[in-house]
Amino acid sequence: MDKVKILLVEDEIIEAMDIKRILESFDYEVPYIAGAGEEAVEKALEIMPDLILMDIVIKGNIDGINVAEEIKNLNIPVIYLTAHSEESTVKRALFTSPYGYLIKPFDRHELKYAIDLAIYKNKLENQLKDSEKKYKALVEQAADALFVHDFDGNLVDVNRQACESLGYTREELLKMNIMEVEQDLNLHQAQKLWHKIKPDHSFTFYGHHLRKDGSVFPVEVHFALVDIEGQPLVMGLVRDTSRKIQSEKAIKESEEKYRTLFNTMVQGVVYQDVNGQIISMNPAAERIMGFKLREVQGKKLDHITGSIHEDGTDFPFKDHPSMLALKTGKEIKNVVMGVKYPTREGYTWLKVHAVPQFKPGEKKPYQVFTTFEDITERKNAEKALKASENKYHTLFYNAADGILLMENETIIEANQQALEIFQTKREQLIGEKPYYFSPEKQPDGQSSKVKAKSLIKNALKGQPQHFKWKHLRSNGTPFYAEVNLNRIKIEDKYLIQTIIRDITETEESKRVLKESEQRLNDIFDFLPDATFAIDLNGKVIAWNKAIEEMTGTSKEDMIGQGNHAYAIPWYGYRRPVLIDLIRPGNPEFRDQYEYIEKKGKTLYAEVFVPSVYGGKGAYLWATASPLLNSKGEQYGAIESVRDITDRKKAEISLKRSAERFRAVAESAVDAIVTTDAEGNIIFFNHSLTRIFGYSKKELTGQPLTLLMPSRFKDDYLKELEKFKKSGKHRFIGKTVTTIGLKKDKSEFPFEMSLSAWKSEDVTYFTSIIRDLSERMQAEKQIKGSLKEKELLMQEIHHRVKNNMQIISSLLNLQSMNVKGKTVQVLKDSQNRIKAMAMVHEKLYQSPDLSTINVSDYIESLVRDLFYTYNIKKNHITLSLDIAPEIRLNIETAVPCGLIINELVSNSLKYAFDPDEGGELTVSLKLNQGIYELMVKDNGKGLSDDIDFRNTKSLGLQLVNNLVQQLNGTIKLDNSQGTEFRIIFKQLEYKERINNDL
Repeated sequence: MDKVKILLVEDEIIEAMDIKRILESFDYEVPYIAGAGEEAVEKALEIMPDLILMDIVIKGNIDGINVAEEIKNLNIPVIYLTAHSEESTVKRALFTSPYGYLIKPFDRHELKYAIDLAIYKNKLENQLKDSEKKYKALVEQAADALFVHDFDGNLVDVNRQACESLGYTREELLKMNIMEVEQDLNLHQAQKLWHKIKPDHSFTFYGHHLRKDGSVFPVEVHFALVDIEGQPLVMGLVRDTSRKIQSEKAIKESEEKYRTLFNTMVQGVVYQDVNGQIISMNPAAERIMGFKLREVQGKKLDHITGSIHEDGTDFPFKDHPSMLALKTGKEIKNVVMGVKYPTREGYTWLKVHAVPQFKPGEKKPYQVFTTFEDITERKNAEKALKASENKYHTLFYNAADGILLMENETIIEANQQALEIFQTKREQLIGEKPYYFSPEKQPDGQSSKVKAKSLIKNALKGQPQHFKWKHLRSNGTPFYAEVNLNRIKIEDKYLIQTIIRDITETEESKRVLKESEQRLNDIFDFLPDATFAIDLNGKVIAWNKAIEEMTGTSKEDMIGQGNHAYAIPWYGYRRPVLIDLIRPGNPEFRDQYEYIEKKGKTLYAEVFVPSVYGGKGAYLWATASPLLNSKGEQYGAIESVRDITDRKKAEISLKRSAERFRAVAESAVDAIVTTDAEGNIIFFNHSLTRIFGYSKKELTGQPLTLLMPSRFKDDYLKELEKFKKSGKHRFIGKTVTTIGLKKDKSEFPFEMSLSAWKSEDVTYFTSIIRDLSERMQAEKQIKGSLKEKELLMQEIHHRVKNNMQIISSLLNLQSMNVKGKTVQVLKDSQNRIKAMAMVHEKLYQSPDLSTINVSDYIESLVRDLFYTYNIKKNHITLSLDIAPEIRLNIETAVPCGLIINELVSNSLKYAFDPDEGGELTVSLKLNQGIYELMVKDNGKGLSDDIDFRNTKSLGLQLVNNLVQQLNGTIKLDNSQGTEFRIIFKQLEYKERINNDL
């Protein structure tokens, strides 16, 4: 069995490969992964997969829903995959009738279930479509006539055979009542009969029908109830029984003749002596043998006859029953033999019975008493009967309808079709009552058992029954059937022959047909254009809602009206309109229309109508066409009208707009040029001549390639050909910079925006061209100026860093001349200067001169402090957790560096005992624009009596002031060592020079 092929449409390649792996683990085949909408359409047509698994949001100009719309007619099931479940997206997706909709992420088993269900559902839908086609063909090709009518006898549907048997067209029959055809019942009688029909049951009625030509013919009608869209209807399946009646009559006459011959036969009797010589015989024997007694008396039979067995072999005289009886002394019974009498043609078949006669006291017979019956006619009849039985057997077991034989109410025989209809085995059907295979009640509410008994009783009286019946299959599934009950005689017994025809598909076909007709009526009634139709007599036969709204005239007031009444709502008086030009024999009045044209059999016209919309009037566009029947004969005409007043107004506005556009284009500084699909210039403004140096006469009608250097022409022409074939152009809707060629052959840069547009299905291209010569020269000057400023900024940062280094060196020299706490104060100041100098050093090294990489800066700063405070290796473990992508500007980096300097310095100086050591952690995180700085140690921690926000410590005062400068917050956790957490945002640069001065 071939694997299920699935086209996967997913533009995220990692996710696509994962889904493909899952699908292949379920033994599906994934021949291709499409990443864009256009590619998905192309591959769907090429591969024709069994299913498409498609993400809604994909690359390209069309999304997954657009793809599903474009390939809808391929009948390929689609399952959507999406990470979004917006209501608008779901509604759009539902219009494409998907087979599934999975929200990412999804369970792999949920995916497999959705795929299996989609494949199964698609298979069932395809089978249903095939079944419907076959069923419709079967109804139309049925040999029996089919009539469907309501309980008043009004016909609502007929098949082809119904039309042919009566000589009417379908349209004629659908306007008739069934009682116009039926000859044996009036409507009252028929209604009583129809109301007795139970749902899922039927009955047979024998009567006569009247053809259109007045001839009457006998029919067998199977009535049954059908329910179409909630409306109970009567269905009649009618069979012409003319030939059947004649055949039954001939068979009956043959059987009567056979019985008469059989009942008048008499036996012949012959007495023979011990030697087999004839002693005497009765007149019947004379008649059978064709001899008089005197002619054969004293003679042996072998002298006057020759005999054969039933198989045609010779029958020796010694084996004759009379001779065997004499020989054995025993009675010989029922020996059949063929005898050749000279007085008769052919063999005479006899059934012989020989009885030996004994004298008193003797054991040997002295004569034999032989009786024989001429069974020649019986043998011939048996031969014919056997042939008839073979024929009946063939018909019985090969009939397309189910056939049952019943003795009274018990089924005694069933053909194969009956077993298939009831979906049962022969042994489960034989010996049962027919109403056991029926629901408790029929659709008319009657008991199935009581109703069946009544129908069988009538059939046994010799009254054929034809009806519709609701049966049950062996699995309990109900179905409707047409049933015929007829009495037949077999071996002196009256039996009931039951013919059952499953009409479930017929009923469904009628329902589908009626729904189709209703849909057609609804479509006409709700057409957006005002539409009406007339017959050949000019009477209105259709008037939809749109025309009611436009004219204010209701359908009820217009249907059936003639004599140009349909013109009154439009013009206020009776007059011909466009539809009348379609009717045969109507005069021409084309001059009453502003525009009129005929294409094929359809007329198109434009006219101003003053009376519509309460007298406001409107410009209308009208089309009129003939209505043709199945034979191509015209039976009416139809006209559709559309209000084009807004379009007419738009045309006027468009004309004015075109004039304004031309004025704007001519006054534009940029060049504007329009070409046709072949690239020829058809419009341009004055700026184009100014920029390229050509005159208007020199440019008109010339190819656009005139304005291009030769190296660009081939690419332009290839792109133009590509657009003609595929409708795609890589520059449409974009602004590109390229090179132009002036009349003096000099080249210059220009910026071009290209757009494509259509007018009356003709494609045009419009380009807006801006000369970039001056702008590019200015940009070149600006770039040079920027480079000079970058060099200046680098030099400033370098000099600031060097000056701070000088200050740090001066403090270092000063510390050599002081003692005590003053040394530490100078050392702390020196560290702070280094922290700021390091920022300028990083800015000097930064490519954009405005931000620094914080990770490098903090690592350098902290490790420099470890060196400054002479921290031994492995004595204090340093842990740095700085997000590598964080960059800070100088306004934020300087205070942030000073805060880290103060907090790390405090930890290194005060947090740890000299002999114990510990851990120091510095981290900086960024989350949605918020920075979190943490400096943490596991040392002694701050004393509980120290308020870090109000302390005399210069370092902590500096930290609080710097946090305030950053507009941030600071928190202290003293539970396990010391942990400072500072939350802040990056400061924005504020211009400090007043440009107004």
